[in-house]
Amino acid sequence: MLPLQSGTSIVTRSASTACLSARRIGDTIKRPFVAGAIKSFTPWTLALSYAHITGAYAGVTDARQYTDRTNIFNFKALQTMGTALTGVSYSLIDLNGFKSPHRS
Repeated sequence: MLPLQSGTSIVTRSASTACLSARRIGDTIKRPFVAGAIKSFTPWTLALSYAHITGAYAGVTDARQYTDRTNIFNFKALQTMGTALTGVSYSLIDLNGFKSPHRS
């Protein structure tokens, strides 16, 4: 983990260039997007994170196309008390999966 200075913000992004269409039975394709920010107000540190994953999968047993979409939200509040770091964190995960109405 990198040391953070007061007022530091971090944003990252990751994405695949693959098309969201599973071509063969058993193929899985995932496209992630991740972003986050950290803000320090000594002795408090606030962090907010978001991740979105979209995917496609060709079923092995029924050869249908499946798609899914996942959203993950996270909020953290940390307080420095001497050499101890205490805080709370809340995460929300929203997972949606869909089966296509037609066979490939």
